[in-house]
Amino acid sequence: GSILYKLFLVDYYKTVGNTVKADEWKNKSLTCREPEAFFEYAQSLELKGDSKAAFSAFDNYKRAAKMGHLDAQRMVAECSQTGYGTHVNKDKAEEWYLTAARKGDKKASSLLSKLQNSRVASYLDMSESLSDSHEILALKLVKAASKGDVQAMYEVGLLLGEDDEGAKFLKKAADRNHVQALCVLGNIAEKNGDYKLASEYFSKAFYFGKDATAAFNLGILYDNGLGVDCDPKRAEFYYLKAAKAGDSDAAYNYACTLHSKTRKTSSCPSHLSTLSSELCTTASSSQERKTLILEAIKWYRKAAEKGHVQAAYNLGLCYATGEGMEKEIKKAVYWYMEAATKGHMSAQYNLALCYDMQKQHEEAAKWYRQSAAQGHEKANQNLSDKSNPSPL
Repeated sequence: GSILYKLFLVDYYKTVGNTVKADEWKNKSLTCREPEAFFEYAQSLELKGDSKAAFSAFDNYKRAAKMGHLDAQRMVAECSQTGYGTHVNKDKAEEWYLTAARKGDKKASSLLSKLQNSRVASYLDMSESLSDSHEILALKLVKAASKGDVQAMYEVGLLLGEDDEGAKFLKKAADRNHVQALCVLGNIAEKNGDYKLASEYFSKAFYFGKDATAAFNLGILYDNGLGVDCDPKRAEFYYLKAAKAGDSDAAYNYACTLHSKTRKTSSCPSHLSTLSSELCTTASSSQERKTLILEAIKWYRKAAEKGHVQAAYNLGLCYATGEGMEKEIKKAVYWYMEAATKGHMSAQYNLALCYDMQKQHEEAAKWYRQSAAQGHEKANQNLSDKSNPSPL
């Protein structure tokens, strides 16, 4: 039943010329929509060494990457950088390296740094012919920045990265209230642990540009008391500003802030609270509690519709437990499915429970297995005894 065994059967049947069976096992390995299945299938395709397999490998790496698979995200970046299975796109390569690096992938972080350095070197090395359009653009940017062009300062700063030279250009742009430069410097300060400086950059960016990134980061800082006094009201204000500008993380955090007001206890940071089916209200009336929950659901949905996995899971919980409304198991199943297919362990388990209640035991068993494979203890228990499932 393992993915690797299914992929082995795909290769075996292709080798003996039975394409029907090969396609059958290929579909079985992918229909579960596990990111690991797409990733391992892509790796098996790489071994074939031909261009057709390369395109298919890249496609499957990308599927896994979009579902949050860390190694796949780095592989998509490498493919985009080298042109393996796709056209060379170094901008896309930087995006995927950055996505993986932000999740702690040290190799992706190192490759990102090398790529950025090589790009800067190719732009600014004037010993070569200036016929290359990128080198001409780089030269123009440097000249424009030296003449006081704020946008050029910002772009040269990005080209040079976070080292001294890059930071120098970014600070010049920030001193002239360039919003994006302020946000980049805020992120650098935050990464270096200087939260007070980060709050100053983000505050300035929000003041001059009402920037969503700045607002979200200010919400995080006030929510956690990093570089500023912990202030839930200010955090809520900034989360809402960023959420209205379309930031899905801010929408999720704002929803959690509202949701926490309906519970017995709330803490700072509110967005890290663990949601459960235990509902102990502190709202002054049941109507106020219902209003808060409905508003929270509205923002969970906005975040979930943009692919926020935890928001989809929380939305499923709300519909499954009937918070502030009638229980709607169909909607719970829909949102659990959105989170479960992206690898959310608890969503997989709760989805299995829903299918069990609907007497769809085979479908339930499939999701119990996926949840159990990620270490969910109750999923393992329910696989052996589905007649008495643990409660949501």
